[in-house]
Amino acid sequence: MMYKTSLRNLWKNKSHTLINVLGLSLGITCSIVLFLLIRFWLSFDTFHSKGDRIYRLVRETIYQGNTDHTPGSQVPVPDALRTDFPELEEVVFMSYLMEGLVTVYTEEGQPQNFQETEGLVYADRNFFKVFDRPLLQGDPDQVLNAPNQVVIDEELAEKYFGKDWQEQAIVGKVISLNKDTELKITGIAEAKPENTDFPFTMMISYATVEKEKEEEGGWNSISSDDQVYVLLPEDLKVESIEARLPDFVEKYEEVMEGQQVHLSLQPLSEMHFDTRYATYSFNTIPRYVIISLGAVALFMLLIACINFVNLATAIATKRAKEVGIRKALGSSRAQLARIFMTEAGLITLFSLLVALGAAELLLIRMNDYLEMELQLNLGDPYLLLFLLLTLLSVSLLAGSYPTWVLTRFEPTQVLKSSMNTKMTKGFNLRRGLVVFQFVIAQAFIIGTLVLISQTQYIQNADLGFKHKGVVSVAVPGEDKQVKKTLKQELLRLPSVEKVTLAFSSPSSGSVSVTSFTIDGNPDTYHTQLKYVDKDYIDVYALKLLAGTGLSEVDTMSRLVVNESFLSKVGIVSPEEAIGRQVSIGGKMLPIVGVVKDFHTVSLRQEIGPAVLVDLDNYRKADILLSSSSLSQSIQEIEARWKDVYPEYTFDYQFIDEEIAGFYEGEQKMTTILGIAAMIVIFIGCLGLYGLVTYMAEQKAKEVSVRKVLGASVASIVRLFSVEFIRLIVIAFAVAAPIAYFLMNAWLQNFEYKTKLGIGLFAGGILITLLIALLTIGYRSMQAARINPAQALRND
Repeated sequence: MMYKTSLRNLWKNKSHTLINVLGLSLGITCSIVLFLLIRFWLSFDTFHSKGDRIYRLVRETIYQGNTDHTPGSQVPVPDALRTDFPELEEVVFMSYLMEGLVTVYTEEGQPQNFQETEGLVYADRNFFKVFDRPLLQGDPDQVLNAPNQVVIDEELAEKYFGKDWQEQAIVGKVISLNKDTELKITGIAEAKPENTDFPFTMMISYATVEKEKEEEGGWNSISSDDQVYVLLPEDLKVESIEARLPDFVEKYEEVMEGQQVHLSLQPLSEMHFDTRYATYSFNTIPRYVIISLGAVALFMLLIACINFVNLATAIATKRAKEVGIRKALGSSRAQLARIFMTEAGLITLFSLLVALGAAELLLIRMNDYLEMELQLNLGDPYLLLFLLLTLLSVSLLAGSYPTWVLTRFEPTQVLKSSMNTKMTKGFNLRRGLVVFQFVIAQAFIIGTLVLISQTQYIQNADLGFKHKGVVSVAVPGEDKQVKKTLKQELLRLPSVEKVTLAFSSPSSGSVSVTSFTIDGNPDTYHTQLKYVDKDYIDVYALKLLAGTGLSEVDTMSRLVVNESFLSKVGIVSPEEAIGRQVSIGGKMLPIVGVVKDFHTVSLRQEIGPAVLVDLDNYRKADILLSSSSLSQSIQEIEARWKDVYPEYTFDYQFIDEEIAGFYEGEQKMTTILGIAAMIVIFIGCLGLYGLVTYMAEQKAKEVSVRKVLGASVASIVRLFSVEFIRLIVIAFAVAAPIAYFLMNAWLQNFEYKTKLGIGLFAGGILITLLIALLTIGYRSMQAARINPAQALRND
């Protein structure tokens, strides 16, 4: 009976019910999606059964006021750890190869080539003893024990051997890596989970390259691709190991004077959230982002509840007589409370059902945008618990206050139509709730404007080199002459102006750092090192301040440095640097040129010393195109590239896209925050609509009297608007300093950043005022056009 009554009341007030369901469903939809996103991030590598005992060895180096962090370790470290820390249960070394050309042979012996761009790693034999990566075929204790063994995952198995791979005897087959290394398949692993920082599809026994790695790298060579993980025994405290690491450094490493090296053990559970150290997934999320999104989800629910309260109390006067009659007929306050709380629960339930459908649709677009596979799995107990808690908490938060307001009406007063100020004294509370809504809304808007401003600043910043119209293609393999042949072939194309061979572009996520000394200065310094050919300066239009460029040689013979290099070593003018001898890479080389500073990494970091060196360690060909058709130019480049590398897969990237990739996270966060801001504003306006409706009910007779006395519609609209403009201004006064504090803290992640000017904050309040005035104007005009006779007929 109670449910029938509640449903009848909801149907009777259809517009009120629809607005409430719309507001709540929007808030719940956002909270569901954000819950799934946060839970996905928090789930990274939590499935390892020994995860609480797995640690990564990481390094912090402090020198000359600079602090560097790396997850990389020297090649000799694993054996040294096993010797000096015998109590460690396991020590695992991994070297991430990432990409390579894989050749698979058919039954007829015909080769098939597959260009893999990620997921290839050299792993120690004890990898499967530490990390949970189930094998579908093969013995985990044996699969990586000997050189030239490889484990592939089930996705690669299907890719290489077809959908019926399970019916074939794959284990024991031989594949080839980069045309020079034969690998015997010893196991098939389950497909990698999405929520892991070990995104390996092919695990090659480290013994395959162990000798080569030991010859190339000693205690003075560190790569972030080479990482060490340890498994602690259950009864061993991590502090007991870390306390001995300083002695470990002192024993094996030659630390420069004034340099501090700190090794520590990073818990596996912290890897995904520590942005100081990269992971093999190249994906870390700082915890403040997770906390911020959690706060956004909470605020979404809160403002949806506030909207419910404002709308429910707005029609309180309409339901006052219903309450009076029910009380007069013997209904207790508790019985009435159950009716109104049931209504709130039903509205929340309807909203939740709508939200589930909306979230499913939203995830389709969001997964593509964020490159994820989030799923709304109603069999997930955590999701079900979240939905249940949301249903209960929203029902209580949204329904409690309106229920209290409605059930306290006195029958004698409401039946005589004598509702007085005492009955409606909660108006100030509702004002406060609207202010709270618009504090959140304006903070979101200002934050979005700051993100947009920083994005535009990044897009328009002078990077110190030409990057528009430059396309980059890979030059695989080690044959230097083949790479130079490709360059000459590309230069024959009419659409190609210039070509350079290089290890990386001017601004790159791939950075090589080395130490050096300069004649006349006893100090040791660090600099970025870029391996390039003689045309690099011309292709990227680097500004030569003094001297000449590089030459066409096969070994390092000369250096071109940037202005920051000179500042670091105390050289005043570019001309003074020409001819100075630099000890770098085991050689004494002259500085032959100085270029103007250019950004070698993202704008998050300050420009540091950089050296261009003529060493043919090339990984890419960067091509400056003319203004002709880009699509035709790419086709011509691909044809020439295929002539030189027929067995590889052609791939290209514009340098603009590579640079934009540095800020992909900010771009996506801008979009997400912008959408959230629009939703918050929309829900806030629904609440504002409710408060205006409430005022219109209370001021119905006043408005009628004013109209009878000649007041215009515009003056009555102004009567309503002034009140709410004041509330929005108050909200802005609270939101502005909050937004300034939060966004200023975020901008500290960038060495080069936009200014938090007054225009951003003015834009925030103007946008809010415009949207709010449209809402207020619409509802107040409705009130102003009511026939005065309808409101005054009972008096």
